[in-house]
This record gives sequence, C-alpha cells and structure tokens, in this order.
Amino acid sequence: MKKVVLISRKSGQTDSFMTAVKLAFDKGELAFDVQLALHPSNYKEVIENFAPEFAIISPEMIVWQAEVEKYLKEKNLPYIVAKGSHFGTRQVAKIFDLVK
Repeated sequence: MKKVVLISRKSGQTDSFMTAVKLAFDKGELAFDVQLALHPSNYKEVIENFAPEFAIISPEMIVWQAEVEKYLKEKNLPYIVAKGSHFGTRQVAKIFDLVK
C-alpha cells in the first residue's frame, strides 16, 4: 500500500477532509495509507517518521506553499497541490486519482 502524506493546517475543513479519507478507506475505495501532517507544528517530523512515497499539499497551504514545496523537493518527494474545489467538497477520489 502506497504511503501518502497530506500536508495541511489545523482547521475544520482539514478535519472534514480527513474524515472523508477515512470513510473512503473503510469502504475499500482508497488503497493508500494516508497520514496527516500539520503545518507548521509537525509536518517535517511526520514526513521523517512516516516516510511517505507521495505528498498532497492542501489548498489551505497557499501562504506557505513555496516553503513546503522547497522542503519536498529537497526530500525528492513527489507531490501535488489539491484543488480547492475538490478539497473543500471532500472529493477524495478526484484528489487521490492524481497520486502517482
């Protein structure tokens, strides 16, 4: 199972999206091991310990996106930036279809 980290900030929208991720996984609709990494508190620590193969940057990270992208590039960790409309409406399948 591919390990994917979602980098976001602490918010109700992030909590809601992660609930949708868990529901999709429980239903067998998501074949990824997904871990949430919160910016700025623990995202680097989570990435170091979880050792993901791919990263998703939430649209809530727009202010810090350049900083996070630089870190991911240094780690040679492929990533995408989730579309705000997909993230906000919890369209898990559309976001995870882009994971390579």
